Amino acid sequence: MQCHQLMAVFHLAQKHFLITTWNGVFGIINEKGEVENKNSFWKDSVNFHAFDHICCMSYTYRPAIIKDSILYFSQSLLKYPRKKDEWDKIPIFAYADLHKKKLGWTELRYPSIFNKDEIDYILYDPEISYTYTGKEVVVSLGQYDSIFVSSDFKHKKAYNAKSHYLPHVRPVSQNLQIDLFKTIHDRGLQPHYHHLMYDKYRKVFYRFALMPDDNIKPFSNNPHQSFSIIILNKDYEIIGETKFPGNTYAHHLCFVGKKGLYISENNENNPQFDENKLVFRCFTLQGRKNEEKRTTQSFYVEDCSGKLYVQ
Repeated sequence: MQCHQLMAVFHLAQKHFLITTWNGVFGIINEKGEVENKNSFWKDSVNFHAFDHICCMSYTYRPAIIKDSILYFSQSLLKYPRKKDEWDKIPIFAYADLHKKKLGWTELRYPSIFNKDEIDYILYDPEISYTYTGKEVVVSLGQYDSIFVSSDFKHKKAYNAKSHYLPHVRPVSQNLQIDLFKTIHDRGLQPHYHHLMYDKYRKVFYRFALMPDDNIKPFSNNPHQSFSIIILNKDYEIIGETKFPGNTYAHHLCFVGKKGLYISENNENNPQFDENKLVFRCFTLQGRKNEEKRTTQSFYVEDCSGKLYVQ
């Protein structure tokens, strides 16, 4: 009997799900749990473990992308140490052609924003979040102001997506020989971008920005950390930003629905927290007036009870 270890499950369109296994098997599952299609990529000539196809080692948003029977997934098993002039040769995505049973890497590369050569124990974290509009893939790096847009998984264009609550952000390398607790604490003091999500119902993007916090702890969801959400329109223009307090929301638990953006209130420091319930608050885009009473289209998250402001 052949056994495949399940590694990740992705939601696809039309009530289907994609499962991946460490043994190189991709399965398309319907809402009844029935396997409609199974693709095996395990061959002696292919080192499948060289591909990072599971995308489940981070809280950041990384959806499955299928276009013309090709599955794209982020590629984070990157060789190291890396020199500063090598990043534009490193692929952001790998792909699996579900029809031709072929694996490979895309020509979409990392931007040249890493300004120092790495050594064995001083490395950058190229953490990304990405989303897909149906026509373009949009990539956000954890430590960079701009986002990158590509329509062909080859060429990319940068757009400003900086939070006005944060200073300019560029990648900072980490010394992995330093005590783990100190490393995590130091990273918590750095501005950081998290999810990038596309709202197909309102044709906008949500980019989460995590505020610097000197109380970040390992093995914790850091319930006290505040964050903001930057809103960009379909042309990648910033149209607003809303800041959220700490001790209220669990920002890593969120999804886009027909009514709005849902963010979990399962924050252990929230006075209403109940470990027996999974609670989400719905936020909608609202226009608001400034001090001069002029209507703006600022992103204001309102809770179907909350509000996201647009300028």
